Amino acid sequence: MYKIIGGDGQQYGPVSAEQLRQWHAEGRVNGQTKVQAEGTTEWRPLGMVPEFANLFAAPPPGAPTVTVPVSRPVVLPPSMPYRQSCGLALTSMVLGLFSLVCLGPFAGVPAIICGFVALGKINRSNGTLTGQGQAITGIITGFISLLMILFWIMFLSVAGHRRVHF
Repeated sequence: MYKIIGGDGQQYGPVSAEQLRQWHAEGRVNGQTKVQAEGTTEWRPLGMVPEFANLFAAPPPGAPTVTVPVSRPVVLPPSMPYRQSCGLALTSMVLGLFSLVCLGPFAGVPAIICGFVALGKINRSNGTLTGQGQAITGIITGFISLLMILFWIMFLSVAGHRRVHF
């Protein structure tokens, strides 16, 4: 893993050697780009790092060369962490929807619990987990199913105490 200093003077990384090779192919880094290998304190030009020396080797004699003018410094975007969906958030949403359709409190209560646990995990993940909307959907639909059950219980108890004569 490596850190680099972009054309804007900002530090980016850590990034893998493969990502640096891809950025080189895209023209986003060059042999003068300063890099720091993980575990070291020394900043070196990318062209001087043995692992990348082959990217900047002179072409064989007789090979055509292409010169690309660079009119502005290359600015790299900040590296984004890998993001994945929180499985509990999806579970919460599915249970919440089932609780509305057919399973009532048997799915509503677990939907609420899974939703709150998922929100906690997502908030502690520093942006690596997604699914906040799914977790909130599960919580809301779980509560709605519980409210529907409470209304039915209240309705049946009131209807049971009143005798309706036709």
